[in-house]
Amino acid sequence: MVKNLTTSASNILFEEALLLRNSYPKITLSLTMDELDLQILRSLREDARIPYLKLASSLGVSDVTVHSRVRKMVEDGTITGFTTAIDYGKLGYTITAFLEINVKPGTADEVIDRLTKIEGVVEAHEIHGHCDILLKVKVRSLEELRDKIVNEIRKTKDLVRSEAYTVLKVVREGQCPTL
Repeated sequence: MVKNLTTSASNILFEEALLLRNSYPKITLSLTMDELDLQILRSLREDARIPYLKLASSLGVSDVTVHSRVRKMVEDGTITGFTTAIDYGKLGYTITAFLEINVKPGTADEVIDRLTKIEGVVEAHEIHGHCDILLKVKVRSLEELRDKIVNEIRKTKDLVRSEAYTVLKVVREGQCPTL
């Protein structure tokens, strides 16, 4: 039995988790997440390098509490890693493009595996719609983009069709939902 949850965010999270768990029994969800866990996640999202002692102090709990909460979230898969956010533009990768890819039926997994090995492919998503795969590519020039599309991406085995969209302006990138 679940104990009384005090915040509306926790209630919503719990109700959504129950709905998902009942709809998809193969999915394992952490139903014990509380407001402190969410505050820890918010802080780590802003600065994954924050010392646990400083984080604990700002939250009014012990560093042992923060450490054990983070360890629990890593173990249950809520936290999947700690990464470094990179400004690709400062490294010369000023061109971003999205590519819609269609593949032969039944080959999406193999094609995604091949495409993600291509330098510059920073995201790959299998999707449902008028195409099968959506790629995000970052390159240094339009010439490099053309070369990558013509000589690497379009030559991928089982790829049927591709369409590229060059980004004119990045308005928002790398944001996640509100916790």
